[in-house]
Amino acid sequence: MKTSDVVAARAMTTSYTHIGMRQAGGSPTLSAPQAVIRKGEAGASGLPPQVIEKAHRVAEDHRKSVARAVDAGVRIAMGTDSGVGIHGENLEELSSMADAGMSLEQVLAATTSVAGELITPEHSVGRLAPHYLADAVDLNGRLESAEQLPRLRTMIGQVYKDGELQFPA
Repeated sequence: MKTSDVVAARAMTTSYTHIGMRQAGGSPTLSAPQAVIRKGEAGASGLPPQVIEKAHRVAEDHRKSVARAVDAGVRIAMGTDSGVGIHGENLEELSSMADAGMSLEQVLAATTSVAGELITPEHSVGRLAPHYLADAVDLNGRLESAEQLPRLRTMIGQVYKDGELQFPA
């Protein structure tokens, strides 16, 4: 077990961020090492070779650490502060969460209610409910399994932010 896992367990942490990086919070940012690896494979990443090598070394450990946290019942929220990936590509995080052992239901909760609960203690976001602030995504079709997550972008019909239609514009 990694030091970060032990620290979280000893502290009775109920949520965990940047799993494997020793910080308490809520979102693992699994897509960050993958983005670095893709940039390295593309050739012109501008990243030092040591950074790309480290991404290769830590990617699987990072996924395993998230899987252990999920197995232990730690609340995981979707989100990323990754500055290495392409802006707007964070849907990849959902597939990565499923690859780390989260069920479709856990991934969707991490993307909505759990994220809302972890970022606002007064519980005013993350649900479609009276007195909550809400953004919403309307899908074309039914999301029935985690295997559909890599294609989720193609299923998006409408996106609302603060009740206003954002997509399609």
